[in-house]
This record gives sequence, C-alpha cells and structure tokens, in this order.
Amino acid sequence: GQSWDDAYGGQYAMYVALMCINENGIIYVANGDYTHEDFGGEITVNSGNFTIIGQGPKTNITNIISTVYSSGNENATHNFINLTFTGKEFGFNSNFINCTFLGPISISKDLLNYETRHIEESGCAKTYFMNFNNCVFKDVTTEGSLVTLYKYGAVNFNNCTFENIVADSLVYRNDTTYFDEDGISFKNCNFTNSKFNGVVDSANFDQAIIIEDCTYDGEVAVGTTEVNGHFYVNATKLKVVAVATQMNISSTQRGVVVIAIRDANGNAGSGGTVNYVINGENMTGITDENGTITISDLTNEVVVSAVFAGNGNFLASNNTADFNFTIPKVATQLSCAGVTTYYNVGKNLVVTLKDANGNVLANKMVTVNFIGKTYTKVTDANGQIIFKLSATLLPKTYLTTITFAGDETLINSSVATKVVVKKATVKMAASAKTFKKSLKTKKYSITLKNNLGKVMKNTKVTLKIKGKTFSAYTNSKGVATFKITKLTKKGKYTSYVKYAGSKYYNALNKKVVITLK
Repeated sequence: GQSWDDAYGGQYAMYVALMCINENGIIYVANGDYTHEDFGGEITVNSGNFTIIGQGPKTNITNIISTVYSSGNENATHNFINLTFTGKEFGFNSNFINCTFLGPISISKDLLNYETRHIEESGCAKTYFMNFNNCVFKDVTTEGSLVTLYKYGAVNFNNCTFENIVADSLVYRNDTTYFDEDGISFKNCNFTNSKFNGVVDSANFDQAIIIEDCTYDGEVAVGTTEVNGHFYVNATKLKVVAVATQMNISSTQRGVVVIAIRDANGNAGSGGTVNYVINGENMTGITDENGTITISDLTNEVVVSAVFAGNGNFLASNNTADFNFTIPKVATQLSCAGVTTYYNVGKNLVVTLKDANGNVLANKMVTVNFIGKTYTKVTDANGQIIFKLSATLLPKTYLTTITFAGDETLINSSVATKVVVKKATVKMAASAKTFKKSLKTKKYSITLKNNLGKVMKNTKVTLKIKGKTFSAYTNSKGVATFKITKLTKKGKYTSYVKYAGSKYYNALNKKVVITLK
C-alpha cells in the first residue's frame, strides 16, 4: 500500500506493488511472508528509486533478486527498512536499515551473466554500494560465506550484529580486481556465538578492507592471514575496551587541589573531560598527560565534587572531598602616643600598626574617629599613618579612637588616645611711661599679639592705676591706647595692664610704672 491505511496482501501483493510503484515511491508492508510462487518463489526487482518499509522482523521477504543490467536506471537506490530477508541477490545501490537476514546473500551476481564489454557499454560497470545499518544476521549455517561480493560492489556494515553464524567467512569477495570505490567495511559490529575463519576473505584487496572497533567472542589478530589460498581478515583496528577508573581528589599545598584519574594499574587517565563543582560553582576541565586537573587559588573551606563521565578508553568515576584552606589570623596592635598642643599650634597624631611579631604592616586601612567624624588612611612602608590636627581646635581634651578592621589574615585591633589642646598665651608690649602732670589727658599705648606674633584686633584691655580703671580696644595694628584723666599729682604710679583672656587665650596682667613730673 501507499500507507498503512490502504495496505493490502495476497499472493502477488509484493510483485504487483513493485511493478506499479512510482519513481521515489514508498511501499508499506504489513507483517507476513512475501514471495512469488509462479517464478520459482523469487521476487525480481529492476525498478528505479523506491523505499519499502515493513512493520518489523515478522515482515518476511523470501528470495528477492534485484537486477541492474538492462534496467535502464543503474544509478537507482533501493531502501529497505524494518524487513526480514531469507535471501537472495542484490544489485542496485541499497540501504538496509533495521533489517534481519536469515540466509546467505550475494552482491552484484547478476552481472556475471554478461560479457564485460556489454556491461561497460550499458553503463553498469561501476561500484554499487550496499549499506547495512543496525541490521541483524543470525541463525545461518553455510559451507561458504554469509555474503558473497562479486566484482562490482562496496559493502558497509555499521552497528550490525552477527549471531549464531557458521560459515567459512562473513564476506567473500569473488574477484581479484576492483574499482577504486569498491570496498568492505565493518564498523562497531558485534560477532556473537559464531564460528568463521575470517570476517572477510579476499585476495589482493587489503587496502579496501576496514574492520574496526568491533566486538568478538574471543581474541582476534589484526591484519591478513593466508590459509590454503584464502586471505582472511578479522580486524584492521581492534576496539579499545574501556577500563575502570578511580578518581582521587587531594591537596598537598595550601590553596591547591588536584583531581587525578587512574585505572586499576595506576595508569593516567589523560584526555578525560571532568565536570567539577567548587562550593556550588560549576566548572569543566580536561585531564593532562598525567591524568590530573590542578585547581589553584582556593581559600577558606572548600568542597570539591567531580564527575568523570568516561570515554572510549576509561569508564566513569567520581569523588567528593572537603578541604580547609583557612589561614590562621595573626593578632595586630595599634599604638599612638597622646598629644598635647596649644591653640594656633597644629600637631600630628602618629599611629603605628604592627603584627604580634612586631612586624610593621604596610598598605593597611586604618580609621580615625575624631570629633564625631571618621577618616580613613592607608599605612605607609613603616606601618604608620599621620593624622594632622587642626591648629584651630577649641582648647579642651579630645578622646580619639583609632581602628584597624582586620582582613583575611590579620585580626582587628584598636586604640584610644587623648588630644589635649590648651589655651595659648598672648604677648603684650607695655612699657613704663612718663607724662607731665600738667597734661590734661595722658595717652598710654600697648601692643597685643597672639602666641604666633600676629596682632590681635578689636580686643579689649584695661589699665588700672590709682584705683581707677581705664578701658581700650586694639586697633587693626593690635595697638590699644588708654586716655588717662584726672591724674595730676607728681609721682610714680604702679599700674596693671590686663587682658581678660578668652576661650582661646589665657588672661594676662602686666605691671607697668607710669610717672608724672
């Protein structure tokens, strides 16, 4: 049928379907036995491109023959899927997928019936490709070969199984000449409970034979072995059997973990892809020639879980290991001497940071808490910071806290120190003075400067003489002038010029002698 819905059966069903099929058509075949009894039980095919799809191993086609010669379509390809064959001969390019073979078959046999020149003239003298994928050959006993390959042909067996086969060889090539594309190939095939002298028997054909990565019941040799004129080949490349592995995760150096893959004999599992997780972070690496992956720069507590999925050479393995790379922290000490200074005089706090062994600690962050504000500085090569105190600090005592917060290797520390700012003492220039008693207003001047020698402007001073007190304010030059009145008697008068002081400066009382003549 053209689908499972209109499939039909009967004695001539397969024959009729093949005769009537369109180019590139598909025939769906239900389970059952199919043959053509009127022609010796054989089904002959010389159609163009087509595909036959069976329901499974119970879809059995008996003695099918495909003939290329005189078909007029020697480039056609036949596809057979999910079918069982008991024979017999195939000539066209063919693909067999998931098929089962219960009897010997031949490739390109029909061309033996014609002279070479006729084959060449018809365009049939070329390689015909027979591809067997995931097929099963089983329960066959024959004195010759399971598959006979004639002059024109290339057979390729991929992932096929040969079970309960008794034969001289699995493929016998019945010719000593070939085209460049002719060949015999077995890849990833399985030979089970079978007895044969060679997988392939062919003379003068070594370079066109590939038998690799296959599985056998026993040991086989690589290469060609000649026995009584037969040239047997069982393998051109043996399958590598993966061996068991063990994974070790270890560390002999702080912060470094090594993942190692070894087989039972201690051989390195090189070139293996390992997926590993470090504290939840997924990573991938490939083992080196020593079968190892090295992970560096690890800190603190670490959990390493690794999985090797295996490959063609090695079986899978995995492991998990815990490590603690925490470095014991070292105690630290901050030192800072207290500071006493005066208003208008700037000074520095010098802070030193050392570890418990007395080593200075450079490039460390230190914070200074002063008058409610926090300042951050980095220690220099001597482990010190310099904190400059303002010269205009209000005179009083300040408590300063200095802190090192610590880091991954050092313990935090702190120190408190006092900054004492005292009132400054002013400087007064006041000298003895002589006046004439007849002078009605006697002017007496002094100069007032701060502790830095700078004039003090608009500052009140007093002069006390003979029970009387006179006041004056300094001008822009720091000069205060007293106007003394009602002082008329001759004599020497002990007087006192006083500056009362402020929150910045101490009081000053200076004795001077004023003389009247």
